[in-house]
Amino acid sequence: MHTLYAISFIIYSISDICDWLFVYFTLRGYVTSFPLKTWLAVTLVSIAVFGSMLTSLLLVLCVENAFAHRLDIAPYRSGFAIIWEAFAQWVQ
Repeated sequence: MHTLYAISFIIYSISDICDWLFVYFTLRGYVTSFPLKTWLAVTLVSIAVFGSMLTSLLLVLCVENAFAHRLDIAPYRSGFAIIWEAFAQWVQ
């Protein structure tokens, strides 16, 4: 399972770097043969920032799942009992 998280970490990081490189070279004019309008440049940067934020949150989730200790939860019929027990363990 740790291998899956490590591969995901590498793929997400490379994807994030490629997104930023594409935005950088597009804004510098190396990719397009026409001048970019201001709204398009702002949109590209906003999408790259939003994507980076989501990628970093996904990476945190991968790391958290890789190293998280499993909760000692007794089997219950209702989902709220599981949430309540997990909350009680977290508070302690």
